[in-house]
Amino acid sequence: MKPRDLLLLNVVEYVEPQLETIGFRFSSRGIAFKRASSIGNQEISFSLSKWDSEDDCDFWTMWSATSLKYKKWYQKEWGRTPANIALGGDCDWNLPGWPRAVADHFHLSNHSNDESEMAMLMDAIINIGIPYLDSISDWEGAAHHLVQQSLLFSKAADFLMISGKMAAAEEVLLSGLSVYQSEGKVDQLGELAEIQIRLKRYF
Repeated sequence: MKPRDLLLLNVVEYVEPQLETIGFRFSSRGIAFKRASSIGNQEISFSLSKWDSEDDCDFWTMWSATSLKYKKWYQKEWGRTPANIALGGDCDWNLPGWPRAVADHFHLSNHSNDESEMAMLMDAIINIGIPYLDSISDWEGAAHHLVQQSLLFSKAADFLMISGKMAAAEEVLLSGLSVYQSEGKVDQLGELAEIQIRLKRYF
């Protein structure tokens, strides 16, 4: 069986019924699940390895949350569209506790052992992936994850300001300022300027 067909078959049999019960809608075209959150949307998508072959399918999942509300807030505040509307996201192997590492993806072989593989996947989805998605699907949670990664301090501050946490937003901006100015982190994303602009405008 072709890799995509093999993955789709197993996703429809094992994953779709359980995720539908908690509000996700399945798209076979992209092999992805989506559902609404309080401030946007959540998505779980499946990716295939380019090295897959007949009855030999390695795959992994990608997790993301987005919010059009961020776009509307940003346009109102800055008069332009943000680079993206992502709240956060990651590959499954980066999720704490995920049972497979980056070089050890889930594997299907069109064999009876596929059932145990999908059972392990569903356990990881329900107990690790969904809680991760929920944690980045509100303003404060999304900001917390960005700060934990020492990344996009300005965007984290935006999320906190949207939720009315102005003191916390200022603290995040000052923390980011220290990371780039005092600790000497390389500013590959032009983050320092964005931090300084916000400090000047709001604080």
